Amino acid sequence: MVSLLSIVAIGIGALLVLVGLLMIAPQVRVHKIKIYSAGSWLYRVGMLLVTVGLILLIVTEHSKPLGQIGWIIGVTGIMGGVITAGHEWHQARDAGNVPWDWPRSLTLQLIVIGVVVFILGVVAS
Repeated sequence: MVSLLSIVAIGIGALLVLVGLLMIAPQVRVHKIKIYSAGSWLYRVGMLLVTVGLILLIVTEHSKPLGQIGWIIGVTGIMGGVITAGHEWHQARDAGNVPWDWPRSLTLQLIVIGVVVFILGVVAS
């Protein structure tokens, strides 16, 4: 039962992460990134579900393919943050916020959450 729950959490979470990143992409392209948009919340909820699924997987049993899905989703989050970084910096510069506000940055959130999921995926696989 727990392994089924982890499969469902990782599957639904991965789908939410990808949909969230697709919803953030138009904002990135025009340098109008909103850290509390629907896409960023879908990304966060999806990563939370993947994290819960990986923790359940680590606690109960090790399944290499599901762990690999975890680190692939983690790399996806890291790359999303890397791609967003330059655009968010340009957005801050254009708005006159020259010292970029890192704590409120979507880039930082994408990268940190991605690193956590990547590490959990590596441990699970």
